[in-house]
Amino acid sequence: MTQLIQRHKVGCALVTLAVLLMAIAAALPWKSLLQNKLKGLLEAQGFSNVQLTLTDAGAAHFLLKDIAFKKANLSAAIGAVAVNGAPKVKERKIEGQWKINNIQITSDALPLPVFNGNGDFAVYFDRAIIKGFFLADDASQLTFNVNYIYSSPDKSLLTVEAFSIPWGGGKVSAKNIRISFEEKAPIAADLKVEGVFADDLLRQITGNRATATGRISGSLPVTIAPDKSIVFRNGLLQSDAPGILTVSPDIIPGDNAQVALVREILKNFHYDSLSLQLDSGADGKSELNLAIEGKNPQVQQGRAVKMNVNLKGDVLDLVQQNLSWLTDPKKIMERGINAKP
Repeated sequence: MTQLIQRHKVGCALVTLAVLLMAIAAALPWKSLLQNKLKGLLEAQGFSNVQLTLTDAGAAHFLLKDIAFKKANLSAAIGAVAVNGAPKVKERKIEGQWKINNIQITSDALPLPVFNGNGDFAVYFDRAIIKGFFLADDASQLTFNVNYIYSSPDKSLLTVEAFSIPWGGGKVSAKNIRISFEEKAPIAADLKVEGVFADDLLRQITGNRATATGRISGSLPVTIAPDKSIVFRNGLLQSDAPGILTVSPDIIPGDNAQVALVREILKNFHYDSLSLQLDSGADGKSELNLAIEGKNPQVQQGRAVKMNVNLKGDVLDLVQQNLSWLTDPKKIMERGINAKP
């Protein structure tokens, strides 16, 4: 899930870059000034080794080629950014199409696919309205629209109309995510999980202390608060079919005979159904509940059981850490030529 999130960061930043490129192009139709302005823009955001070539520029169009830059452990190369528009004198605007080709993000943390984007734009004297679509080689995709106000970036808004990311043998998606350019605004998203390997998910959230066969689906409604904390609201993930669950004894709190029996049963639990419920209490702390039905063939003569197991402590810390991609909306915008899910 960490990789999934990093891809989402990459996507949203590329959207932001496209907005800024078009806004600058509309305001500075002179080649040398535009080229220097674009380099300065990237450098101001902390990027180094900035390279780009402006091969064509006019009042309503420009073409950038061979774009490259670095930031921390991330580097990016873009084949070309093309904007072609036409002035609408009566409506006092420039409208047209944009295209970004062959975006390759290289990161020490994870591999990312090559992706491409295209869409429409309308540039007014006070704002730019941009719509578009990004598609990656691995079938990740993002549809978005932006209302960017030049004089008030804090009032600007990025709406992710839909995104879809292959992950864990399945897919994670969401719709209608509103992201303000003002970092104090919360972000709400309802993440849909479809057919993900239960093993991938459980290993992520428990630090490899729980494994399982089978697949899992459901939804994770989350809100990212301005302080970067994550609030879950009735998140529910359920198994798609029976499987086998193995839980490390140290993940289950308590020290009595009943807890010892639960630990023994969960060493090799053949489940008929499995669900993970994730919620946040009034104190802001997350609560993770594992509800299962099935049996351990080696324990109590394989008698069928139903149980609810509350996972606490450092397990929930792991949950927060592995969803931390959602907690920094400003960096989602700024962290460079970010592109798609």
